[in-house]
Amino acid sequence: MDQLRCSPQVSYRAFAVSDDGRLNGVPRIIVATDDREAALQAEGFVDRHPLELWDGARLVTRVAAHPSEVVQPAGLRPQGVERV
Repeated sequence: MDQLRCSPQVSYRAFAVSDDGRLNGVPRIIVATDDREAALQAEGFVDRHPLELWDGARLVTRVAAHPSEVVQPAGLRPQGVERV
């Protein structure tokens, strides 16, 4: 009999990271066949806060916040931007 061959799937957790560096809120569950696929899926959940992607107790990667979504406090400007 032929058996179906399936790639093993892993459940990852993607946590938003608050401004003070803490994991924030309920994680999103990402099911993927490997770290790369999970990281690509996690990029779709990023907004103004970065994400940390975890496989159990192992930190897989950090996904940066989208620069256009980051809100700068009044009076601050992004690094590298000079006043004219």
